Amino acid sequence: MKKATILGIALISGSLTFAQKYLDEISFWKVQPKYDEIYATIDDPEEELVMVDYEIQIEQVYEDDRLNQYRLVHKQVYVNSLDAIDAYNKIFLPVRDKQDLIRFNARVISPDGSVKRLGKADVQNSTNEDEEEVTYFALEGVEMASIIEYYYFLQTAVQTNMVYSFRDDYPCERFFFEHISPENLVYESSVFAGAPMPVRDTLPDGAFSLSSEQFDLEALHNETSSNRERHNPTLILQLNENLSTGAKNIFSYSQISQNVYANFNRDLKGRVEKKLSKFLKTIDYESEPTQQDRIWLIENAFKSEHTILGINDDRLEDIEFIFDNGVANDEGTALVLYRLYKLAGIPVELLITSDRFLLPFQKDIESATFLRDFLLYLPEVDGYLDPGNNFSRFPLVSDSHIFNYGLFIMEVSAGDITTGVDRIEMIKVPEDTVSNHKMVVSAAIRSDRATVDVNSYQEFTGYSAMGLQGSLKFMDEEEQEEFRTDLLSNFYQDAKEPNVIFRNGGPENFMKKPFIMEASFNAPDLLQLAGNKIILNAGELIGPQAEMYQEEKRQLPIETEHCRMYERTLEIEIPEGYEPSNLDDLNIHVVPEGISGEQFGFISEYRLKGNTIIVDIYEYYKTIDCPLDRYDEYVAVINAAADFNKVALVFEPK
Repeated sequence: MKKATILGIALISGSLTFAQKYLDEISFWKVQPKYDEIYATIDDPEEELVMVDYEIQIEQVYEDDRLNQYRLVHKQVYVNSLDAIDAYNKIFLPVRDKQDLIRFNARVISPDGSVKRLGKADVQNSTNEDEEEVTYFALEGVEMASIIEYYYFLQTAVQTNMVYSFRDDYPCERFFFEHISPENLVYESSVFAGAPMPVRDTLPDGAFSLSSEQFDLEALHNETSSNRERHNPTLILQLNENLSTGAKNIFSYSQISQNVYANFNRDLKGRVEKKLSKFLKTIDYESEPTQQDRIWLIENAFKSEHTILGINDDRLEDIEFIFDNGVANDEGTALVLYRLYKLAGIPVELLITSDRFLLPFQKDIESATFLRDFLLYLPEVDGYLDPGNNFSRFPLVSDSHIFNYGLFIMEVSAGDITTGVDRIEMIKVPEDTVSNHKMVVSAAIRSDRATVDVNSYQEFTGYSAMGLQGSLKFMDEEEQEEFRTDLLSNFYQDAKEPNVIFRNGGPENFMKKPFIMEASFNAPDLLQLAGNKIILNAGELIGPQAEMYQEEKRQLPIETEHCRMYERTLEIEIPEGYEPSNLDDLNIHVVPEGISGEQFGFISEYRLKGNTIIVDIYEYYKTIDCPLDRYDEYVAVINAAADFNKVALVFEPK
């Protein structure tokens, strides 16, 4: 969140004399490493990968009256599987060019004690598939149970906000972190998810040190339907005080809110105001019947005419440039929409938050590091808007932002002074009915028993439709045809002679009309013959269903992207001269009852109507999270859908 952090960068100055660089001493790098000594520190050598030692040290130091930052990273990695070796055969360094490296060393210590060494000359530059410059070194001939050890020492941009998580997919025997700052820069630390507070110390020359050392960290896996980062022990560091200038609470939410508010409400040139007014007049927003409709129309009109890029460029945050060139970034889009809503007399608040799957916003920790993504909040209708998402429309925002706290900035006036006042609130989760996937599928077995004729009608709303409707705008006809084929194959992989029609495509229909896919095809793979019996794989008519299981004990509670529901109706024609023999297999009822009532469930029931079997299926997830002690109940619902997927109807001669 660039604009808000400018405040802190401006306050880290303050003339001091040259301070010692503590990181000049590389004490951990032994000239002759001994495999057996390192191996003995590994708690479980049967693990595929173990981080034996992981050290991160950062030092900020004044040199020639300029604050510089250095980073030293050291790793010892035990690799004991082909996958682990493959993961570390090419190691990327966080520099664009090896010339930015001050020091670098790497070596592979084999089980027989032999050592293969690499140096700075072995570091290479290349271009990745995104045409970005990357720097890496490659390891060849690594044996099973080898130890890869390397360190790099480089100068980086000065950071005043830092985040470090302690656990990963692999166990770690020792993790050490240290941050060293000059005697005038005071950093504050915060922790969540059980991380220990770092130890504060003053070094001989007056510099400040914050350090944390941990041992025997268990692996924390990114399990299905979970949010590992919410439970990953995390340390946050933030510059709080500059003793040279007297600045305190440099990154307080109160100060940031005032600065962001001032930036979004700055005086505009007359011609810029005219561009905003002209835009509103051309879309006739006042004719819309409700406040919600007016909000949606203004957002849709702007996003339909402008491309939103995910890059930092000051021009993309300049209103005049945006209207003249039809392009903006997320902050520029937030600025334009904010000013348009104010001009239209629609109350609006600024909202800044984080991606909950990368860094969940902590309501009790005041840190600029959480302020990553701009949203807008419309208080009169209690809805949100996502400026940086091309596909979304009011009132849905990216689901990585819901079920997360955010910094709300509300306009408040006292006398002649108007400013922004901050508060922290949860960004609410839309109900399951908002994101609905409806299916009506009819199936008829041909008289020659060679195949099944299928007609499928599907409606997608809310998050179920966001990516589908949004992406069509950016496809040509050939790409749309390929998309039709791919989407149908997601539900019916072996459809023959398919005819697929999309309706209500394009983001301009999102949250206004459901995305519709109609398809007709025949599916011989749904049919089996066993003597004089006909077997129809009826459960496959709803498309593949995920089955949820894991061999290891579950570590994390359930946390999904969003609430959702599925309403499916199957209409199966009974073949002439036959009757079904196992209709009860279509009845499934899995509805766990929790403290808050029925939060998720799967219900399927059949009924007969003349010569047609009608199956009504209702699956719902009314909550986005589920505690670990109810994990088995949640899995039972997921697997109920998978069980229905396996149901095969047997038709026998009358």
